[in-house]
Amino acid sequence: MCKDINKFLNESDVNKNISSKIKIFFNFDETKNFDYGMEKYKSYNKNKKGDLLEPTEIIKINVPYFYNICKNNDVDKLDSLTKFIGLFGVKTREEAKRLCEGDECMEEIYKKIDELNEDEEMIKAYNERMCKEKNK
Repeated sequence: MCKDINKFLNESDVNKNISSKIKIFFNFDETKNFDYGMEKYKSYNKNKKGDLLEPTEIIKINVPYFYNICKNNDVDKLDSLTKFIGLFGVKTREEAKRLCEGDECMEEIYKKIDELNEDEEMIKAYNERMCKEKNK
């Protein structure tokens, strides 16, 4: 899957040393129609003397972009990275199962997600967190 991410990077970026600081942001905003899946940029901070510090690599992943690819294409022909990120956007178990079928790694992920969806402690923790988020 990590190799698949290379197709979203510039060719010159693939073979260079990547910063030791990497931030990955998952965007779930469905109100915008993204025509790209990932964007990558660097953020530089300065110390008190004004010297540039080691850059932070920032990767923004637009989940709806990948979800729409999965929803509108034959999932058997999609690479693992696209399916994995698309999985973050599914709304139902049926969608998740369809996306994961036929891919051993993805089937394992689905199995674990399905188990967690039945775990009473996990459900309780999720519900408590959602209540806290709503009350902010």
